[in-house]
Amino acid sequence: AAALIVSTIFAQNKYEAFVVVIPLLILIALYFLIVNFATEEKQISYLTGSLIFSGAILSLLTFVLFLLPASRFPLQLAIGNWQLTISSPAWSPTGSLLIQALVLAALLLLAVGFLIKFFQENKNLFTIYYLLFTIFILTGLGLSVYQLATTAKPTLLSQTAGWSIATGTMGSSFKEALLGSGPGSFL
Repeated sequence: AAALIVSTIFAQNKYEAFVVVIPLLILIALYFLIVNFATEEKQISYLTGSLIFSGAILSLLTFVLFLLPASRFPLQLAIGNWQLTISSPAWSPTGSLLIQALVLAALLLLAVGFLIKFFQENKNLFTIYYLLFTIFILTGLGLSVYQLATTAKPTLLSQTAGWSIATGTMGSSFKEALLGSGPGSFL
């Protein structure tokens, strides 16, 4: 966290760096609050269950966007003064399909663990819930990977381009070589 703050202070575009760093600092503080205050097994089960439920909702959103016909995009959603434009079925609230697939893969492991736990304890209602959550998350993960492999392939830098950018950054100044150019900026 300290390196992130120092990098933000020395960033070329300070406004953009602060816009990126504030949510990260809030998440770090939230992590420490959860780790230090969620001590009982019931609290931990509630938090992980909420996380798995959120993954199931994310997967349901992915499924609905995948089923919409291409003529519906860009999709305009308006709630009061707030507007959201969804430009393609590959849109994700996590920022990208690759991040979504990684999150859903981690949540799938967690959901399967809870499913096995509740099945062994003969808690039928929880077993059914977690079976549905696991199916939803598995469907969302499958659709995310399918879209990553077909319609929404990520554009990756070649090795030579990445190497030249890295050496150019390292050679510019010691401060930028050590701290980078600030969070939220490429160079």
